[in-house]
Amino acid sequence: MVSPDELVKLDLRSLATRLSGGSPARSELGTQEWLAVVQLLTADIMHDAAGLSREDWTLVARAYDYAVDTAIAAGDFDHREKTYRALHLSSDLLGQVPPNPDVELLDPHRMTDVLIRELPMPVEQARALAKRWMTLERSEILRLRIAKDFLRPGLKLAHRAYGEQLPEPLKSWEDVFPSLP
Repeated sequence: MVSPDELVKLDLRSLATRLSGGSPARSELGTQEWLAVVQLLTADIMHDAAGLSREDWTLVARAYDYAVDTAIAAGDFDHREKTYRALHLSSDLLGQVPPNPDVELLDPHRMTDVLIRELPMPVEQARALAKRWMTLERSEILRLRIAKDFLRPGLKLAHRAYGEQLPEPLKSWEDVFPSLP
């Protein structure tokens, strides 16, 4: 049985090695403890990013995927939260380290694909709803806010991937972004 205190004491490589090997098992930690593991791992990745080798990144990416997927299975957050966290982490990491097409979090093209795939509605619908967002049902406003939350880091990633000439639908999303609630 692994305690959260043991995990906190590990350096990033040791923590990533354990997690990528499937330890601890989902049942060994509670729901809130899995959230803490994701937050610990994310903070360690951000802190040590510049010093990681290509091999380290492969290990760290597997550990991150395991921690997040296990936290979802434990019921602490959902797929939307996973996407939100990944977009933000990727955007922040790419401010510190060069892109790496072998690691999804470090590949702005792949992360832009994640953004497009996970946006909660087509851009045309978002544009139409944004014009009258104050009259919408709460659930529709929430969908627009989710889109904006995804776009904030996602558009930065898109510009890293494509430069100033964004392809569609990214250009349209960039145009509608300021009008989202």
